[in-house]
Amino acid sequence: MRIADVAERVMRERDLGSVMYGDGVLTDIYSQFHDGRRHGVHPLLAMAKVLNALEWDDRFEKTIIRGHDRSGKPRPVRCFRLKAGPQTNTQEENN
Repeated sequence: MRIADVAERVMRERDLGSVMYGDGVLTDIYSQFHDGRRHGVHPLLAMAKVLNALEWDDRFEKTIIRGHDRSGKPRPVRCFRLKAGPQTNTQEENN
């Protein structure tokens, strides 16, 4: 199983359409890929490793959004959208 496989499963379970750098779910994905352990990897590095894996997988579409660093200066942030999208309710189910 690859990191992208775990990411797709977790995103569908949590009904997430996208993830970006800084999302806590990325550390959960990394931990699940490594059987519940992060192996001493810093959370920011774990996030980067997951995003790097998603960049090479056709199930995810990469976009760049404008975020801010700690000082408030604008900076680009990688964001990945699950192309098929999460399983959501249809209009008929909501009525």
